[in-house]
Amino acid sequence: MNRYELHLPLSEKEAKKRAINSGFSKLLVILDQKSIAFDILSHFIFKAKTENRIFIAQTIICYEGTKKIKDKLDGADIEYWPDNEICDDIGKTNNFLMNCITEANVKWILKNIDSEAIVFYSIEKSNNNFPFNDGIIMASLDGYVEANFLNFVNESDYFTFFQSTHNSIEMLGKTKAILDYFINVCKPLIG
Repeated sequence: MNRYELHLPLSEKEAKKRAINSGFSKLLVILDQKSIAFDILSHFIFKAKTENRIFIAQTIICYEGTKKIKDKLDGADIEYWPDNEICDDIGKTNNFLMNCITEANVKWILKNIDSEAIVFYSIEKSNNNFPFNDGIIMASLDGYVEANFLNFVNESDYFTFFQSTHNSIEMLGKTKAILDYFINVCKPLIG
């Protein structure tokens, strides 16, 4: 049985410990069965896609070399951008932004990209260009620090974090957006 934890908003203690504004909320989805984790997590993650926006997966500290990741993504036919090709100030890193067009893309990324964490979020698309925010991209350089991403909550109502060592996802962001997601996606599964 899956477990859901909904914190509307975060407790003062947790917010302080994580250096996050206590006005943000959290939804934690924890799975019991590791064997089906990627199927279920990819479903939950893709449901976070906002209509008429691009759904991005961004790595946080990739453990594999740039060429190996590019070869994998090319083979899977997933559109991607190395972060250092978008932001001039970054220098040499191994982080990637990947366009998740389908739930299958999300599942493939969860199973095949080896990094400390992966964060998923929606961004605006204009004139077939991808207007990446350098700040969001650079938020991954300090490692798995949720507060860095939440500085950009006005661009994406929430961010969904996945760590391969856990059978869970954690969504952090605006209370209304987290509550709407829970009501529309999680509650029907609970009954």
